[in-house]
Amino acid sequence: TNTNTNTNTKRKRTNPKNMIIVDYERSRFTDIRHTLTASKISALQSFGFVFAAEQTVPIIKWEDMYSRLFDYYNKHGHSNASHVRNDGDDEEVREHNRLANWVGTQRCVQKGFRMGTKAHRGGVANFSQSKIDMLNKLDFKWVVTLDEAWAAQFEELKRYKEENGHCLVPQVYPKNRTLSHWVKKQREQYRHIQQGKSSPMSTIRITQLEDVGFV
Repeated sequence: TNTNTNTNTKRKRTNPKNMIIVDYERSRFTDIRHTLTASKISALQSFGFVFAAEQTVPIIKWEDMYSRLFDYYNKHGHSNASHVRNDGDDEEVREHNRLANWVGTQRCVQKGFRMGTKAHRGGVANFSQSKIDMLNKLDFKWVVTLDEAWAAQFEELKRYKEENGHCLVPQVYPKNRTLSHWVKKQREQYRHIQQGKSSPMSTIRITQLEDVGFV
């Protein structure tokens, strides 16, 4: 019985070759250079074949993402949303990283728009000077250097100290997960210096951190 069950299970598995054929038939239908005959189209439709695969990922409007960035700007004082490592299944972190992805995309698209690059996935085609102006109102950084990114997080640390009286940012800090990750990174980099390992931590940064009471 187990043998038959395993055999049936194997038979139900999707054959990769069949998936290739399905994609090929769709491409033939949408490509005017390779047209399917009416009889083939009818045969495919008779058992529910869909020529245009359904969109499974919801499309988020540019204005909606801008609204999220606007809220981020009002909360943090800058629009340089950066990625946070998600060690677990945290929807809040995923939403933050979606915003960070979008911010990075705007930088790439703006560069293509400025250089007159042809549309890539609709990004450049849907971009405009008005969107650039809207982002500029949020002090949007079109080019962010490593020093600027570090300085932005250092300002976040000083703001945290003003509110809490110390620099002991929790490893998991829901209000600002980017800051908690950055603080952890600074300690790791400083520890590497103490261990004689290479580290991007400079003497100037160490002094700045010590001046605000970072331990």
